[in-house]
Amino acid sequence: MKNLIEKICSQSRLLILMIPLGIAAAVALNQLAALLPLERWMPEYAENIRPSMFRYSLIQGLLLYGVVTPVLEEVLFRWVLFGRLKVYVSAVAAAVVSSIIFGMYHGNVVQGVYAFIFGLLFCFVYWRTDLVLSSVIMHGAANAFIYSSAFIPAMGHLNEEPWRVISMSACFLLSGYMLYWLAKKVKGKSIEPVRPLFPRH
Repeated sequence: MKNLIEKICSQSRLLILMIPLGIAAAVALNQLAALLPLERWMPEYAENIRPSMFRYSLIQGLLLYGVVTPVLEEVLFRWVLFGRLKVYVSAVAAAVVSSIIFGMYHGNVVQGVYAFIFGLLFCFVYWRTDLVLSSVIMHGAANAFIYSSAFIPAMGHLNEEPWRVISMSACFLLSGYMLYWLAKKVKGKSIEPVRPLFPRH
């Protein structure tokens, strides 16, 4: 426990960086999803699923989507599933497989594609920092920002042209730069060779 606390304290600046990274990635992917015909392929998402996600009050939604859901999903899909898969295959393969399962878990095409991409990002962040707390914070920041933006009328302007494209481009650049910095500056594990699925003993 003492070593864990020391590790968290030593990476406090990095953990804070997960907040803007999560927000930027969420805005970029949400704006991209709005430009793609995903919801036209699945009209029931816009009619039923999306409204059900925003049926809670602001405080309830922030607690559910910003705290409870990120903790549970990151522990299950990154710490347990991704972490366990890395024992048998490379980190890249483990990230892809666990992210596919994470996407399928969301139960529909729109959220599934979105969750798959975010799953890869969460795996990368967890893998590079070796702290599941980093992906929890990134996940929570992304969810909390998107949920709270529905309660801020001014945020609606981001869904208008040309602000949609501008915000998407800016957030892609920002999140891309932060991920690049994370890959280059943070001392992490090198890409592991693929291990056999059933290693010999």
